[in-house]
Amino acid sequence: SIEPITLDNADFPKIKFHSNIRNYRLPVSVCKLLYDQLMPHEHEGTYEFVKIPDEKLFVIFEKFIFNFYKKHIDKTIYTHIKKERLGWQDTVIENDFEDLLPTMETDISLFNDTSKLVIECKFYETAVRSKAIGQFESKKTLISSHLYQLLAYLKNLEIKDRCTLSGLLLYPENSTPIDATYTIHGHKVSVKTINLAASFQDIHDLMLSCLSPFNQPKLLSAHIDR
Repeated sequence: SIEPITLDNADFPKIKFHSNIRNYRLPVSVCKLLYDQLMPHEHEGTYEFVKIPDEKLFVIFEKFIFNFYKKHIDKTIYTHIKKERLGWQDTVIENDFEDLLPTMETDISLFNDTSKLVIECKFYETAVRSKAIGQFESKKTLISSHLYQLLAYLKNLEIKDRCTLSGLLLYPENSTPIDATYTIHGHKVSVKTINLAASFQDIHDLMLSCLSPFNQPKLLSAHIDR
């Protein structure tokens, strides 16, 4: 006998999640996300959905990756997870000028007593770009700025941390899956794509398999928590 209401922005903060209804937090958050993208239509009382901007999708993608590994860290060789702010190592500010160096912060740092994995999440249409060779051929290459950023993190961390350092670039998959691993300046670096259109279980398994190049023992088999 509950009557439907006309939603308003003020309705969402009124919801108090206690232990009996904590499972509603995610669907309510999704509803809020969809509600925020509604714009009034020219016809009175109707609305149309506006595409979610890439900036917001990037934040969602990054938080999903972070929270997934936080929840399933017991299935990896790592014991801790955090976003890590880095300083520029072996750097001196000259000429008494203000420090204008940009801040470095990892999206995700997974680590244990002997190793650390830096994960950078990139919500881009594709993980590669085409580069023309002559007039007829084109070569696909990784996005250089993303790779340089990850390597800058690893080079600064190797001065600060005395452990095995590795890096992982993660992209959403768009038509072409990518699974590439390199050793660059002594660091293992992987570039992988995640098919977000796959089933929950397949995404679960793929996310864990992304860590397999980094000396990870056999992954524990488990069904995703619904």
